[in-house]
Amino acid sequence: MEKRFKVRDMRNKEKFVIDDKFLNGYAKFVGIYAVGVYIALCRHANKGQEAWPSTTKIAEELNISMPMVYRAIWTLELFNIIKKQRIGKTMCNRYWLLDKKEWVPLTPGGVEKLLSDINSVNITDVNHVNIKYKQRLHHLLTTLTSNSKETHSKETHSKEQIKPSAEADADNVENLPYPEPSKEDLKELAGKTAKVQQSGFPIYAFLQRVKKKVGYFPPPKAMIKACQRYLEDKEKIRNAWAWFESVVKAESSSYFADLNIQRSKQYKKEPISIGKILNRMAMEESCARPACRDNK
Repeated sequence: MEKRFKVRDMRNKEKFVIDDKFLNGYAKFVGIYAVGVYIALCRHANKGQEAWPSTTKIAEELNISMPMVYRAIWTLELFNIIKKQRIGKTMCNRYWLLDKKEWVPLTPGGVEKLLSDINSVNITDVNHVNIKYKQRLHHLLTTLTSNSKETHSKETHSKEQIKPSAEADADNVENLPYPEPSKEDLKELAGKTAKVQQSGFPIYAFLQRVKKKVGYFPPPKAMIKACQRYLEDKEKIRNAWAWFESVVKAESSSYFADLNIQRSKQYKKEPISIGKILNRMAMEESCARPACRDNK
């Protein structure tokens, strides 16, 4: 591999070092699992700051799942803290620990690049990155930009900001009242929500409010339609939050109506208990409710 980047200083084999800049500035954004994986790579690195532990070995050493390792590596690549390349006949991953001068700076310009790269199809291992994690990371960086420009009051920031924590890495296993979204829908939703967020409306804060209220996010297909309508009519909308509450409720109701028609056809072919039917009806009814207006 032709090196066009600068690796960290050479270290003694018996020791490994973590830059203060990583722990003080980047750790809270990349999340606890990325911090653990970075430490593991530092430990395995040779004097040339190259490491090639398998993802299985990293997962075993840290006692975390493989998806968490993939997500952590993706995040470290995103911030340009490491470089990864698959080499050799067995196509093993090799990692280079980059000098801190190579890292994407946490400045308005650097954050703008990160926001663009988050939704880039060129980022490796995108299939291993949970859509909710990408949304939260996007929101954290957007909040950082807003704070640096001081375009909003401290009160507004305190209401909309999601604090960086290990929660950003957590796998949210939910009992959704709708089928698992397709990769195509999730990709389209990520693009739409990113555009809405960049337009000035805190769509990720809105989605978190809905999830807090009903226990899960609105159906992706309903959100895609709502975001598209907003992007087309945003100049005419005065109260965006109230508008989204109304439109998401309407689109969700329409989505569940179509879903019920499909399920009714399936019920005629397959026996199902009354308990399951009532449970689905209750979940769908709660999902159609507007997001909580408290503490906005």
